[in-house]
Amino acid sequence: MKIEITARHFELTEAIKKYVIKKVQNFNKYLKSIIDVHVVLSLENDIRHIAEVIVMARDIKFVAKEHTEDLYASVDKAIDAIEKQLRHHKERVKEHHSKRGEQKPLPGQIQEEGSQDRKKKPLIILNRKFLNKPMDAEEAAMELELQNYNFLVFKDSTDNDRIKVIYKRKDGNFGLIEPL
Repeated sequence: MKIEITARHFELTEAIKKYVIKKVQNFNKYLKSIIDVHVVLSLENDIRHIAEVIVMARDIKFVAKEHTEDLYASVDKAIDAIEKQLRHHKERVKEHHSKRGEQKPLPGQIQEEGSQDRKKKPLIILNRKFLNKPMDAEEAAMELELQNYNFLVFKDSTDNDRIKVIYKRKDGNFGLIEPL
């Protein structure tokens, strides 16, 4: 981060420089992508001290301008205003990123206790119940086409009611999964 301090209508002392630099270096705890900080200190009519702070980050610019009768107070107020903007920006970014991966519960969704468990284990999003009547593989294929499902679990009436799975293949044909 490059820090530039400009003084107008008065001479910039080392004490003021060190004070401003110390205050400005705290900005990094709010935003790591700060490129440039420009601080303009000016004196008007020998009584009004103005501090303007401009922070340039990668995609955003923060500006604060404050004035008081004391130079240090003006700097403090401007720095506080910038820190408030940086905190607000950091919270917005954090909130936005936390919502990106968040899944809202759907009707019938199984929810687990605690957010840590939810992140580690996959969720059951949809639970469907269906009538499990015995049928042969041809009937299951027709049912699969009628219901427009990708797969169907059924009891095979021709094989002692063993449970099987029929599914649509990418080539348009059907696949049949049978337990051993």
